[in-house]
This record gives sequence, structure tokens and C-alpha cells, in this order.
Amino acid sequence: MSNNFTDGLRSLFKGKDSFSRQIMLFSICGTIGLLDVYLSIMEPNNLNIYSQIIFGGIWVLFGMFVMGYEVVFLHERELPDIDFRPLKILLKKPLVYFLLFIIPLSLVKLFPQYMKIAFILEMLLAVPLTMIQAGFSYNYSNSETFKLFEDAKLKDFVVLFFKRIGLIILGYLFVSIVVFILFFILGFVIAVVLRGNSDSLILLLSSQQFIIVKLSNFISGILLIYVLTNATLLWDYDLIKTYEREEK
Repeated sequence: MSNNFTDGLRSLFKGKDSFSRQIMLFSICGTIGLLDVYLSIMEPNNLNIYSQIIFGGIWVLFGMFVMGYEVVFLHERELPDIDFRPLKILLKKPLVYFLLFIIPLSLVKLFPQYMKIAFILEMLLAVPLTMIQAGFSYNYSNSETFKLFEDAKLKDFVVLFFKRIGLIILGYLFVSIVVFILFFILGFVIAVVLRGNSDSLILLLSSQQFIIVKLSNFISGILLIYVLTNATLLWDYDLIKTYEREEK
């Protein structure tokens, strides 16, 4: 398991042009993160129908991009370029049927009351859906789409399921720690500027509390989508390596 994750991290961050590709991925994820936080602040019910359609369309496109990007990543075994290949691949059979999963899962953000159910459904379907993506990724061939199911074992399914849950939890913890450190450093700098005057520091923080909360939410939203996207790719790599090991 550790070797798979180590190799996966190397594929994500040490491949060809990985830095520039990560910057591009961060830009896309950051934009989606900003929209996500904006929607949570505005609340979906307060948006007009046109705004809901725009938000929904953007999330559907992002969901399609990520699923197609996973396939390209599994094919190349390194972080791919940001282009239109992920969207084109997802329109090929049998991956086009993934739209039946992506569209409602993306649009559920407009209906927060169903997000817990959607999350559980996503976790349960993650392993079989990614096995299909991984099989298709070998040669972008329909004939190999269900290749990994030939050696499927319940034990692997359970282990991969909990690994995905674990990576999501670690992603949230990582983002929380990063945001805490950023604001700790900011607070330290302000304290130095104010020369340790605690009364002035408390007054400043209390007067800017609303802005601080908003800023932390936006930073968390940007980082979270980016971190979870990389965590998904890392988990994908572990999955395909797990089944390739079973074939030997």
C-alpha cells in the first residue's frame, strides 16, 4: 500500500512538467472552490433560476472533467496536461453512461438536504466506477473496460473503500492545518506590527471578525477542492496498482 501511494505521489508531483500542470489544476479547482463557497454563503434557495442553471452547468462540466482526467491520468501514469481530452474521452462508450452518475451528483449541490445521501452513494460506487475507468484507460478500448473485474475480490473492495474515506478525512485535516498555520502567521505578524499590544490586537480581530471568517472560508474552499482532486488521483493510482498486482 505504501509503495503504491509513494509511486502515486511521484506520478503527481515529479512527472514531466508536473509543476506547471499542478498550477493549472490548482487554478481550475480554485475557481470551483470559490464558487462552492459563494453558493454556501448565498444559499441555493436564494439564487434565481438563471444563477442555478449556470452554477449547475459549471459543476457538471467540472465533474465530467475530473472523471475524464482520471482516465487520462491512469493511462499516462503521470499528471496530464490540462486540455479537452478528459471531456472528449468521457463522451465515448461506455464512459458516456457515467453522465447518469455525474449530472445528478453535481446538481445535488443545489439541494444541500440530499448531499449526505449523495456522498454515501458516491463512496459505494467509487470502486466499481473507477475499475471501469481504469480498465478503459489501458488502450481507451471498450474490450478492456471490465478487465479489472476478472480478478475482483471483496477484500480489495473493502480496503479500497476505507482508503478513499481515509484520504478524504486526511484531506480535510490537511486543509484545516494549513489554514490554521496561515492565520497563525498572519496573527503573529500583526502582533509584531502592533508591538505586542494585546488590547489593540483584540480590538482589531473583533472588528474584522466577519472578514476573517469569510477569508478563511474562501481559502479553505480553494484548497479543499484542489487537495481532494489530487487525493482522488492518488487513490485511482492505488486502485489500478492493486488489481495489477492481483494479476501477477
